[in-house]
Amino acid sequence: MHTWRGRILRFTNAAYWELYKHGLSPEDVIDVLDNGYDFPGKQRSEGIYEKCLRKGCEIIKVVVAESYSFDIKETVWAVVHVMVVRT
Repeated sequence: MHTWRGRILRFTNAAYWELYKHGLSPEDVIDVLDNGYDFPGKQRSEGIYEKCLRKGCEIIKVVVAESYSFDIKETVWAVVHVMVVRT
């Protein structure tokens, strides 16, 4: 089970597809969330975080949103978007 800031990470179907498409793993997402910087420029709504991390000639961007998981009955982080930009 993957966690960030004391809450479980849950991946949307779209986020899992993006992980697969870019050859990334859930551990890469945690690395971006723990060691990344806030995405410059765009202000997100409260409870939504957009983090970026440069790895070589790529920038990995991850968007997580505060959500509620009814099956475990607690607040979680929903990973909603994973993107890789080649620079």
